[in-house]
Amino acid sequence: LCLADRQQSIAIEINGQVLQTYQWTTCDPWHAQVQIPPELQRIGFNDLVVRTAYAAAPAESTDQEETRRLSVGFTELRVVSNPQSP
Repeated sequence: LCLADRQQSIAIEINGQVLQTYQWTTCDPWHAQVQIPPELQRIGFNDLVVRTAYAAAPAESTDQEETRRLSVGFTELRVVSNPQSP
């Protein structure tokens, strides 16, 4: 959610380690490809966490009736395994 009086940012973490951060200066989409280094990957399940600076309901600052608290949206989010060569 892009609000004129707030600075939105995102942090992408894997297993407790920050992989990448980004802070928006405009409301333009951010396009990124984030690589997960093999040394941060676990065998089995891994925890992928996306943290944002804020979440707000559009109804709080616009004439929209939307009351869900929103932060950022994804048009595509893929996690692809890329095994290392022996």
